[in-house]
Amino acid sequence: MSQNDALFRIKDLEVPDYYVDYYSGLAKETYNIFEKAAEAKSSLVDSSGIIEPRIAFDLADRVAKMHDIDITEPLRKLLKIHGKEISALILSKHIALGEYSQPNSTLEERLDLAVRVGLAIVTEGVTIAPLQGISAVKIKKNKDGSEYLSVSIAGPMRSAGGTESAVTMLIADHVRKTVELSKYQANSFDDETGRFVEELRIYEREASSFQFHVLDEDIVKVISNLPVELDGVDTDPYEVVNHKGMTRIKTNRVRGGALRVLNDGLIGRSKKLLKRIELYNLDGWEWLNELEGAVQTGDGEEDAAAKRMREVITGRSVLSMPNKLGGFRLRYGRACNTGFAAVGFHPVVAEILDHTIAVGTQVKINIPSKGATVSFVDSIETPIVRLK
Repeated sequence: MSQNDALFRIKDLEVPDYYVDYYSGLAKETYNIFEKAAEAKSSLVDSSGIIEPRIAFDLADRVAKMHDIDITEPLRKLLKIHGKEISALILSKHIALGEYSQPNSTLEERLDLAVRVGLAIVTEGVTIAPLQGISAVKIKKNKDGSEYLSVSIAGPMRSAGGTESAVTMLIADHVRKTVELSKYQANSFDDETGRFVEELRIYEREASSFQFHVLDEDIVKVISNLPVELDGVDTDPYEVVNHKGMTRIKTNRVRGGALRVLNDGLIGRSKKLLKRIELYNLDGWEWLNELEGAVQTGDGEEDAAAKRMREVITGRSVLSMPNKLGGFRLRYGRACNTGFAAVGFHPVVAEILDHTIAVGTQVKINIPSKGATVSFVDSIETPIVRLK
């Protein structure tokens, strides 16, 4: 898309002239930088001779360029009418039926692309989940010979969030019905429900914590009723003990991505998921109403503090415990040097803490409980220090 195309995107919008000037300046400088980068890349000093990032201007453009598929205009039209949720289902159905695909593409390839594009639309094309969170989408066979759909999840699915990661299974079920594949039949070959129970408890104990604590009964009910197989790649060096060498599960190690979709998505956010199912008008998911439900971990003060201490890597500094009165607090704001997932500290903070914190330091903050990168902002108020 050229600079003129970028300006064409706002020609019909009712915006002040100064906004058009501002947008024009951004577009012009961006393309100038890309031209200089292309010239530098052409020297082949770098390992790659092309510029990897692409310029995108809206959701439809981002999804199309993310997957190299010509759906920009159709998706824009759908979004104007239906919004992103329903648009994701409609477009994934068209892709599964062979539209927007290569003539020689297989059914498995079309379904893989359909699920990824659907998830990309739901997550607005700003997370890595559709590309790296889904390891593979395959067609497998039940013991009776019927074909079903299997979705293999990898660790980066975590970036999508609990609800959206579970929506992946809804989209997969939607395209499964579109091409008339059978349902996944759990325990056709081995005790797959028991494997998930054991695997999830090992992951909780040895690898990492979840946002919710779920019951074994709910795990069994979900795996037994899923119309699409939830599979995954191994993410941590911990093996199951009692459910090794299974026919349809190719690894004996824990599969962190699949477990998070199960625990924090399908069970932990089952109530939100039911609203999505009603919106999508999907059938076959009524059993979610029968789940006992999940308990969110780390709600109490002692639980939150203990959880944080378990996560601290030896040698890392702890500036304050969660919810500690008078502890280390942040005044939230933005500056020109605080970008995506960044927090601004006054530079005096670094001096007070003997430069434990520097520009680029990664910190984990209590709210919203995400990692962030530190930048210095001297336009905010200086810290208040309580002395002995």
